[in-house]
Amino acid sequence: MSKFGNLISQAKNNVSGNTENQKDGKPEKQETVKIAEREVNLSIKVPERLRRHWTAEAKRSGTSITAEVTAALNKKFGTPDNQ
Repeated sequence: MSKFGNLISQAKNNVSGNTENQKDGKPEKQETVKIAEREVNLSIKVPERLRRHWTAEAKRSGTSITAEVTAALNKKFGTPDNQ
């Protein structure tokens, strides 16, 4: 048997072996896995002095500007899942 034929046979055996162990013969339930969404930039223009101030205050508070802006936008507009 060819190299690929052996791989196909092994895969078939593994698939049939998984369902034989079940009493009802139904495929096993798979856990839901969330796929990470692609992140994109959200850019706004602000005065440099404000950006510096906000960055320093966020670091002092142990957070980030990104986290705070995201929280504010979610509070104001919600998310598509909540609507």
